[in-house]
Amino acid sequence: MRFSGSVSVLAVIVGLFTLSGCDSNSMEDRIILTHTFGVDINGDPIRYSFSASDVQNGELRTFSCNCTLDIEPFLTSRSFSKSELLDARVTSARLKSFFPIGQRLDYLDMVELVLVATGSGAVIVAEDDTFPPSQEIALTVIQGNSVSALLIRPQFTANLSIDPSGVTPDTQYELGIEFTVELELEGF
Repeated sequence: MRFSGSVSVLAVIVGLFTLSGCDSNSMEDRIILTHTFGVDINGDPIRYSFSASDVQNGELRTFSCNCTLDIEPFLTSRSFSKSELLDARVTSARLKSFFPIGQRLDYLDMVELVLVATGSGAVIVAEDDTFPPSQEIALTVIQGNSVSALLIRPQFTANLSIDPSGVTPDTQYELGIEFTVELELEGF
């Protein structure tokens, strides 16, 4: 009887190990976090200013937010570091018109959101070429573009390439961007 009980206990232990999946390369060893960039490291909104004379229909012009972005503070607040980052992708991006007040985005023909870091190539992460008469739009995210090489750099920035269909002469424009990244990190 004692031998039969030991076999039952052993069968239960083997069954639990089988169900728990003791594979060291499984997704269970990875943590997924998301972070939305809407402000730079100084807490200032990510904005792009340009005048009507800076752009021309049919020509894609690139503007910098003149801001610095860094994922490290977010990771540190979650007890992670950049060295644990396995992959990262942009999952959403929103473009908003701030100036002139009430300006709708239908004056645009094309927009590209480009992430850039020193020592790493630029990556186009979102774009759009259809703009409804509204002040805010969700851009189309380009699937499959990893940005982990940019995020592990000491800092990176976000550029906006703009092709307008028609701007009002002598007018100053201001656009803002907010984008979300999904981070895949080494688990515990």
